[in-house]
Amino acid sequence: MILSDSLKKLPNNSVLILTANKEIHRDKIINQYKNNMSRFAGARILVCLSDISVVLPIIAALDGIAESFALISPTTSSKLISSLAISGNFEAILCNESKIFNESKKIPPAFHDFDKLAASFSPRKIPKETRWLITTSGTTGEPKLVSHTLISLTRTTKIDPVRGANICWGMLYDYTRFAGLQVLLQSVISGSKLIVPPFEDSLDKKINNFIDHNCTHLSATPTLWRKIVMTTKANQINLLQATLGGEIVDDRILSAIAKLFPKARITHIFASTEAGVGFS
Repeated sequence: MILSDSLKKLPNNSVLILTANKEIHRDKIINQYKNNMSRFAGARILVCLSDISVVLPIIAALDGIAESFALISPTTSSKLISSLAISGNFEAILCNESKIFNESKKIPPAFHDFDKLAASFSPRKIPKETRWLITTSGTTGEPKLVSHTLISLTRTTKIDPVRGANICWGMLYDYTRFAGLQVLLQSVISGSKLIVPPFEDSLDKKINNFIDHNCTHLSATPTLWRKIVMTTKANQINLLQATLGGEIVDDRILSAIAKLFPKARITHIFASTEAGVGFS
């Protein structure tokens, strides 16, 4: 299974991403970089971009063609990105223009434009599977890269495009982290809409965004859920699914979520970047 093949199973007019000012359709995600795909056969690329609507067509083009790609948070320091690029033996860095790297023969070249990146590669052997590399949280030391495949990342994903068409997820995680990637893949592979508010927006603004776009499904840490239930307009979200993960949960927050969102099914997920979802 590769990401582009999964997306091809969805209706042509499916809206998959909702940002502050645009809608991203399934066709654009599949076709935007179709002409460049063959150039990336066997490539190893580190991706550090902030906009999910920009990233999704790129990883749809790379999956099944590239040998590997890493998804690195745009908040990561240039020093750490350089270290990960060297230790991971990547051939190029694709990043926001604001990222500046020290000139060194060890650091791979950095590109801000995907087409220019494509022009720098010559195709090689296509791998059996593309490795998706994401970083650990860094709570027990410097973040390190952990290898997954699309299959391992979607092992617990519920793929039901008929039901998915009526679901609208809200994104509160960094999409480059394991939890955020789970939300992104669950949403787009099932043909659901994913509301992606600006990462720097306040929680109140994000809640307003979710209300305006009729968010039905939301995933967050227990700490963030405590903040959500205290916002003045949270009860206006017509929530059908509340997912918690990343921390220990107590009865108080579970009761608060159940009271505020009486229609919502509540799920607590136990997972790690290294092992993936254990159980829920």
